[in-house]
Amino acid sequence: MSYLTSLPYTWIITLVLGLPVALTSTTSTASDAPRVRLGSIASHGHYNRFIVSYRDSSAENTRRTLVMTHLRAALCRSGLNKSSDNNALPLKFTYRRRLAIGADLVSLSRSLDASAAILLMHQIAADPLVTYVEPDTIIHLAPIIRAPSGMMPSSSAPVASASFIPYPPNDPLFATYQWNLTRSQGGSIIQGGIDVEKAWSVGADGNGIVVAVLDTGITRHPDLDTSLADDGYDFITDHEISGRSADGRIPGGWDTGDWSGVPTKKKGFYPSDWHGTYVAGIIAELTNNGIGLAGVAPKARVLPVRVLGHGGMGWNSDISDGIVWAAGGHVNGVPDNKYPAQVINLSLGGPGRCFPNSSFAKAIGYALRHGVTVVAAVANRNADSRDFTPDSCPGVIAVAANGVHGARAPYSNYGHSVTLSAPGGSGNQHDDGVHGFVWSTTNIGRTGPQRPTRDDLGYIYGGAAGTSFAAPHVSAAVALILGAEKVAGKRLSTPAQIKTILSETARPFPVTPNKPIGAGILDVGAAVDKVLAR
Repeated sequence: MSYLTSLPYTWIITLVLGLPVALTSTTSTASDAPRVRLGSIASHGHYNRFIVSYRDSSAENTRRTLVMTHLRAALCRSGLNKSSDNNALPLKFTYRRRLAIGADLVSLSRSLDASAAILLMHQIAADPLVTYVEPDTIIHLAPIIRAPSGMMPSSSAPVASASFIPYPPNDPLFATYQWNLTRSQGGSIIQGGIDVEKAWSVGADGNGIVVAVLDTGITRHPDLDTSLADDGYDFITDHEISGRSADGRIPGGWDTGDWSGVPTKKKGFYPSDWHGTYVAGIIAELTNNGIGLAGVAPKARVLPVRVLGHGGMGWNSDISDGIVWAAGGHVNGVPDNKYPAQVINLSLGGPGRCFPNSSFAKAIGYALRHGVTVVAAVANRNADSRDFTPDSCPGVIAVAANGVHGARAPYSNYGHSVTLSAPGGSGNQHDDGVHGFVWSTTNIGRTGPQRPTRDDLGYIYGGAAGTSFAAPHVSAAVALILGAEKVAGKRLSTPAQIKTILSETARPFPVTPNKPIGAGILDVGAAVDKVLAR
């Protein structure tokens, strides 16, 4: 019996993107629905930040004083500044900043409930120069269910990596845990795996490709290349979310922890989940180095961009700036990115349909126009993906989750906006055991990161389930495709071509899914073969 199976496991069941139910857009008329974005408004929510976009040809697009004049007029028309509560703060707008997409971020002196926020947005949109207005909302990562016991330790010493990736690699946990990368394991066919062996066998390893991971950041780990972490950036402006003493952004894509609650109390405390480290490991964990697990594109470089902080929260405005910056665009107040990405992974999202000229769509559109492929996880709501952002944005590769047997994961969103499926795990420990999860790198710190040592090797890997972990398989597949084209001297595929390639080479589902989740299951080997044969 393998020593791996006799030791305790860390079960981390992550159902990411569990989000509040949004107020439907039936409160707006057909004529103004595209200009007033209500999809992310929750009936119980409160809002004090808004993103307002003016026509490109308008003077308001360059003069913030005019923007504020128009907004104050809209506030007066709404009547919301005439509060009957003598103790209420006067309601007034503050200009915060110009976003990289060209829209303006403004805030109110106090929050409005959903109905008042909707009223105000309608008054703002009444200005014919306004192309759209939407609340600047926060997205959340769902709490993680995890046991305190650690994963099995590895007694193997690191060895030098080969110049190519052999199959199977000598990473000691690969054979037992990484069903997601294979097509067969222990003589059994793995219906839900991605067949990375075929891609590796032709030399595809992601070398020369940068994958930006917009997430919670990354932590140091002996099985990860974190050489671009200092070159990443922390885009979180709100100090309560970033955990810093003051508002503002700072250099570096390091994860300082996303815990919430009071650490000294058991009730209501949620430890840090190291979500970005987990995603980074799936993409590019060091491979054939004699420790731990393997990554899909082990020679790709991960550029961490921190957009989610405490409570797994992040403002949409910060994320859209992060997308533009990761793609090589300029963001005011931030040094330009020295390592523009060829692929952007978005294992995050929120409620509301993505309209073509919304802030998310504009940021993603910038990336696509500059040749950057954008991959997004669909949510874990068992609902139609068309009603979520950013996976419903034009041009995005939207990724659903399947389990080891190739069936749709029960939590995964679905619908005709989904491009394809990839391993996310069923989350079913009882039926699937270790195969119910996708395994990757993590950290053992409960609040801030704990720098691991050799003695910690048994505790810095974990299992998780969620569409958040399906998406990085696809991002890594894109890195393998682009890297293989680069080595072969071929012209690199465009984002649209990549999307078509992945759809056309996806492996048919072994059983027709109970809900549509795209063209099939990601087949990395077939995708690389297709581009090299052209």
